[in-house]
Amino acid sequence: MNENFLQYLWKYRLFNNHDLKTTQGESLQIIQVGEHNTNAGPDFFNARIQCGATILAGNIEVHKLSSEWLRHGHQRDKSYQNIILHVVYEDDERLQSASGEFFLTLELKHRISRVLVRKYDELLLPQPFIPCASHWPKVDGFIKDALVQRLLIERMEMKCEAIEALLLETCNNWEEAFYVTLARNFGFRINALPFEMLVRQLPLSVFAKNKANIFQTEAILFGVSGFLNNSKSNEKYYLDLCREYAYQKQKHKFQEIDVTLWKFLRLRPANFPQIRIAQFANLIYRSVHLFSKIIEDTKAQNLKSLFNCSATLFWDTHYTFNDESTKRKKNIGEDAVNNILINTVAPFLFLYGKRKFQPQHLDSALELLDSLPPENNMTIRKWEGLSTTIKNASYSQGLLQLKRVYCDEKKCLHCSVGLKILKEE
Repeated sequence: MNENFLQYLWKYRLFNNHDLKTTQGESLQIIQVGEHNTNAGPDFFNARIQCGATILAGNIEVHKLSSEWLRHGHQRDKSYQNIILHVVYEDDERLQSASGEFFLTLELKHRISRVLVRKYDELLLPQPFIPCASHWPKVDGFIKDALVQRLLIERMEMKCEAIEALLLETCNNWEEAFYVTLARNFGFRINALPFEMLVRQLPLSVFAKNKANIFQTEAILFGVSGFLNNSKSNEKYYLDLCREYAYQKQKHKFQEIDVTLWKFLRLRPANFPQIRIAQFANLIYRSVHLFSKIIEDTKAQNLKSLFNCSATLFWDTHYTFNDESTKRKKNIGEDAVNNILINTVAPFLFLYGKRKFQPQHLDSALELLDSLPPENNMTIRKWEGLSTTIKNASYSQGLLQLKRVYCDEKKCLHCSVGLKILKEE
C-alpha cells in the first residue's frame, strides 16, 4: 500500500462508499473529490464534502498513516491550512489543527477491495518485460491505440527538448544542431558519445572550407577521431590520410579525441566506427546544408535517397585500416537510414514546424513516421510477443515510450491500460 495508490483510490472513488463516517463517527458524503495536484501542496484542490449537515469546500490530503502529516511537516506549511479532510489508510494518530480542533479523517483500511490491492501488487512485482504482460493482450485495441498515439507525441516532445538545448547552444543554427544530432545517430547508441565529441571538435564551417574532394573530409574526420594515431597499416590510403591530416591539423589546430572511446564489442563489422565515419564523410561531403534540403522536400522516398551514402573504395575490402575483408560495397543499410529518419529527421521537422508556426512540417514529421516500418529491436520484438500488431514507426515509437517511461518505472497509475486493468475486478 502506498500513497500514489491511495490517491488513485480517492480520485476514482474505488472504495466502499456505503455509510461513510469520519474516525470521529460523523456521517460523511463526498460531493466532489477535487482536482488531483501532482505538484507541491495538498493532493486534491477544490474538493467538496458534507459532514453531518455542514458542507465544506477546500483541499484534501492523502497519507498512508495519519502520523505522516507531522513527519512531513505539513503543520508548519501554510499551503496545508485549508484542509477539509485527511484521507488515510490507517488512522494511527489523532491530529489537531492550529486552532485546537481535531482533523476530519476518513480511514480506508477496511473499505478497499482485496482483489484491487492484489492486482496493484501484481503490477508492481518484477516482470520479464512489462508489469501487465498477462493482461496486455486482453485489453481493448482502441484503448491501446489511443495510448500509443498519445505517447508518440510525448516521445517527440522529449526529443525536441534535446534539440532545443542544441539550438540554444548554437545560437539557433538549425544546420549545426542537425549536424550534431545526426552524428550521434550515426553512432547508433553504442558509439553515440564519441561521434558527438568528434563533430563538436569540427563545426560545419571546417568542411565548408574543405570541399575540394572527399579525401580531405575523410582525413579530417579520421584524424580527429584518433584512428590515424593507433594503426600500423602500410596501406597507401592510410598513409595518404595521415599526411593530409597532418597538414589540416597544423592549419586548423585540431585536437584528437581519445580513440579508446570508440566501441567494437558486439558490433557487426558493417557497424564498426571506421565504416560509419567513412559513410558520414560521404554524406557531409555531398552536402553541408542537409537540413535545408530536408525542409525543401519532406517526401519519405526522397529523404531516403538523401541519406543513401556509402564509404569510399578502400572500404570495399576493409572494415578497419589493418584488416582486409571480402570485397563488398559498404553502403549504409536501409535499416540505418530508417533509424536516422525516425530519430533525427522526424523530431527536427516536428520542432521546426512548432517553432516556425508551420503546421505542414508537423504533419510531415508524423506522416514520415507513418510511412516507415517499425524498428527491429529487442524491445519491439517483445511487444510483438504480446500479440501486439505494430503497423509502422509511429506505433513502435509510442511503444518504446510506454516501455521506457511508464512500464520500466511502474507508473501503472499514469497509464490508461494500467487503469483499465485495475478497474476491472
